Amino acid sequence: MVGNLNMGYYFSPYRIAEMAMQVEEAGVEFYKNLASRNKDETTKKVFLFLADQELSHYKGFSVVASEMKQNNSEYEYSIDVARLLQQSIDDLKDSAFNTNSPKTDSIDIKKCLDIAIHIEEESARIYQEIYKSFIEKFHKVILKIINEEEKHLKTLLNVKEKLRV
Repeated sequence: MVGNLNMGYYFSPYRIAEMAMQVEEAGVEFYKNLASRNKDETTKKVFLFLADQELSHYKGFSVVASEMKQNNSEYEYSIDVARLLQQSIDDLKDSAFNTNSPKTDSIDIKKCLDIAIHIEEESARIYQEIYKSFIEKFHKVILKIINEEEKHLKTLLNVKEKLRV
């Protein structure tokens, strides 16, 4: 007998926050790695500041996940939403947090901030796409993530403007 064709996939809103935590964790490691490979002390400090910002986001998303998990509602989908969402998150981590380039040890502050700004813009874009794809029950957690990413983007743009780079 073939498996039950009516079987669906279940997904909870808190899982989105947990996946966002994975991205932030990758960001912490990415910026720490760049700081350790960079020779310029000022640029190292900027990378370590960015790592701290990502760690702060990780902690914030952890709180969101805990709050959402208390509700523990699961919603049925006909496709494996978790796998598709995880693929989007993995693609973001792979493309944004790639330090295999030999040029990463000599990045100046301008390039450092440009990388961080690009990562935040891409993160916000992906979460906005996710927002469009999910039912209203998921919107609260996704909006919290988007707001945090956009806040960080504004901070980075302000830093870049103040440094005039």
